[in-house]
Amino acid sequence: MSNIVQKIRHTKQSSDLINFVVMTTNEIKESIITLFGREIKNSSDCIELSDHIWQATGKKISATTLKRFFGIIADRSEIGNTSLLILKDYVGNYNKVVQLSQNEIQLIKDFYSIEVSDINDFNYQKACGNIAKRIIENESIFIKMSSFLVKNKSAQIYFFERFPIIDLVAKEFYQKSLRQYACSKKTMESYLFFYSLRVFGAFLENNKEELSNYFNKLAKLKRNNNLHPFLQGRYVSAHLLYYYFNKDEKNLNQWKEIAVKNELTIPRGSAKEAYFPMYQYTLIDTFNLIGEYNMSYQFFRICELDYKFNYSSPIEYGYYESFYLMKSYCYYQLGYLNESKRIFKKITASNLLFIHKRYYMFFYNFLKSKFSKEKNNVNTLIKETKFIYFNSFR
Repeated sequence: MSNIVQKIRHTKQSSDLINFVVMTTNEIKESIITLFGREIKNSSDCIELSDHIWQATGKKISATTLKRFFGIIADRSEIGNTSLLILKDYVGNYNKVVQLSQNEIQLIKDFYSIEVSDINDFNYQKACGNIAKRIIENESIFIKMSSFLVKNKSAQIYFFERFPIIDLVAKEFYQKSLRQYACSKKTMESYLFFYSLRVFGAFLENNKEELSNYFNKLAKLKRNNNLHPFLQGRYVSAHLLYYYFNKDEKNLNQWKEIAVKNELTIPRGSAKEAYFPMYQYTLIDTFNLIGEYNMSYQFFRICELDYKFNYSSPIEYGYYESFYLMKSYCYYQLGYLNESKRIFKKITASNLLFIHKRYYMFFYNFLKSKFSKEKNNVNTLIKETKFIYFNSFR
C-alpha cells in the first residue's frame, strides 16, 4: 500500500480522495504522464506540467511540488492533500476502460500530424470528422488524447474549430479541453472561441456565476470583420444570451441591432465555403433560444435571398438538416403551422451532425410532439447534456 493511502486515512479529506488513492503512487504517476503526453524527467517538464494542470483544472500546483512528487528532488516532505486533490481533478476519470489500443491512438496522432495544403480539403475534413466522432464517444479516450489534440496544429483546426462539440459544452472534461486548446494556441481567436462556447454552455446549464465569469472575459476581446463568420456569430450570440439571461432589455435591443448591422459585413463570395450562411445560422439558433422569432425569420429571409446552398461545399451535411429544423421551429412559434409541418416532414433526425445531435433533438422532439400524439419527455436529454434550459420544452 502506498504512503499516500496511509497518510490520507488520517485526514479529514479522506472521503474526497478515497476513489483516487486506491491507485498506487506509480499508477497515479503513469496516469499523469499519459494525460500530459510524455515522461516527467526534469525541472522544465515539471514547469510545463504545472502550467498544463492549471490550463486543465484552473488550479495551481507548483513545479516544486511536482518535482518532489516525481522524485526529481529528494527531501522528506510529503505532498499535501490540497495538491493531491488537484492531481485527482487533473487525472479525473482517466482509469475508465479505454477501447482504443495504443496503436490505434498512434494512428489518430499520425493522421492529425498530416500537413494540409488546402484548408478547404473536404476529404480531409470528412475524415477528421469521423475520427472526432470516435474520440468523443468515449470520455476516457477523449481525456487520453486531449494533451495531444490541444497542441497539434491540425487538430486545433480540424478537431476543435471545425467540430465544436455543442452537446458537451456543459461537461467539465470538454470545458477543460477547450481551455487547454485556447491556452495552447494563444490567439485572440482561440480565446474568443473558448469564451463564447463557455457562455453558451453556462446559459444552457442555467449557471449564472459561470455565465458572468466568461462573459466578462469575452467582453474584453474586440470583434473584427476579419474573423470567420462562425466566430463573429458566436461572439454576438454570447452577448445576446447574456443580456437576455439578465433581463437587460436595453443592451439586448442594442445587440439585436448590432447583429443585423454586422450581418451586412459578412462576405458573399463565390467559393464553395461561402454558400453556407454560418453567421446567420448561428444567430438564428440564438434568436430561437431567446424567443426572438421575428428576428430569426428576418435572417431566414436573408439566407434565401443571398445564399445558394451548395451541398458539395466543405461543410458537413448535418448543418443543412439542423438549419431546416430551426426554420420549422421558428415557423411553428410564429404560427405558420402548415409551413412548419411541411418542413419538419423532410427532416431526418439521424442526419443531424454528431457534434450537436442531442442539442437539436430537443427541438426535433418538441416539434414531433406538436405534429403527432407522441409526448415530449426531455428528462433523458437533460441528464445527458445538463441543458437545464430545455425544462421549458416539457
